[in-house]
Amino acid sequence: MRPVIGITLDWQEHGSFSKRPHYALRDSYFHAVYAAGGLPIAIPYQLESQDAYLDMVGGMIVPGGDYPTPAAWYVKPNEHPHHPRPDVDIAFIGKMMARKTPLLGICAGMQTLGVASGGKLYLRVKDEHPGCTEHRGTEPTNYAHSVTVTEGSLLHKLTGQREMQVNSHHNEAVAHVGPAARVVATAPDGVIEAIELVNHPFALGVQWHPEFFMHEGSPDRALFEGLIAAAKSA
Repeated sequence: MRPVIGITLDWQEHGSFSKRPHYALRDSYFHAVYAAGGLPIAIPYQLESQDAYLDMVGGMIVPGGDYPTPAAWYVKPNEHPHHPRPDVDIAFIGKMMARKTPLLGICAGMQTLGVASGGKLYLRVKDEHPGCTEHRGTEPTNYAHSVTVTEGSLLHKLTGQREMQVNSHHNEAVAHVGPAARVVATAPDGVIEAIELVNHPFALGVQWHPEFFMHEGSPDRALFEGLIAAAKSA
């Protein structure tokens, strides 16, 4: 049987889909989970039901998105309008850390995982790394730069790579992690590109979007296959 993999959603107060509040997320996340052998389901923003949802799933994905996050999450605090997603995602991640639920954080999902570990974020990579590699200007279906992977890390074990090409579509980045996590990949300019929890069987965050490269044998596909395998044994 395919293990159930929950995917948290993005949220918009109004947009092209509806003038009223609605959930939204690219279908590529769902296609990637299914291609890797899982059964994806979408998880709404019912905070009081998070434990019930976690009882249903074998693993979780916290995906990317472009939404304001709390000022306290940053090295240099910035005032942002309130958005419900950060509260939902960080509460879910806290429960997943306690339960040892297999977890894959992608782009913004990795950043929230970094904060949950006790870390902080940069608001704009370009401000903190002048002359850095382009981290947002390319299409997410194209590779943008390489990353160097820490030998012996979960990322290294999954992909078999010490260096790999990734896409890139982000303004913000993890500035540093807390004691619950470690950095396991960096871009050539030093920007943190992957992290993992140190006392967790499978809790990995990547700054890029692996869901766009799901061809057989790709290191990106291996991330989803690893999550599915961890969910089966959880």
